[in-house]
Amino acid sequence: MNVACTGLPSGYAPKPYAHSGACGPDSGVGGKDAGTLACGPYSCNAATEFCYEAGGGAIQPDGGSNFTYACNPIPAQCQPAPTCACIIAADAGTHGCPCSVQPGGALVAECQYP
Repeated sequence: MNVACTGLPSGYAPKPYAHSGACGPDSGVGGKDAGTLACGPYSCNAATEFCYEAGGGAIQPDGGSNFTYACNPIPAQCQPAPTCACIIAADAGTHGCPCSVQPGGALVAECQYP
């Protein structure tokens, strides 16, 4: 889930955070031709990387973002058709966070902290 695209979950306070302004994979198709995936300030290669987002918690004193973004590699054992179940089982940097498949097949693991 990208909060800039889908809104904040119930109970989370709005605040400024970095976002590229794009939602979902650029090319609209999954697999090897998935193109790129906006991941905070980064652009992940949707065929070889998944987006990891983490954030929430207390509002920072300066009002800045407390979200972290990273493009993590999809493990070789999850190719050529990566799934959330595979990257979670491979402990590929999801940190136990829920994973979702975005339109076009790109993968996003996201932790929302209270």
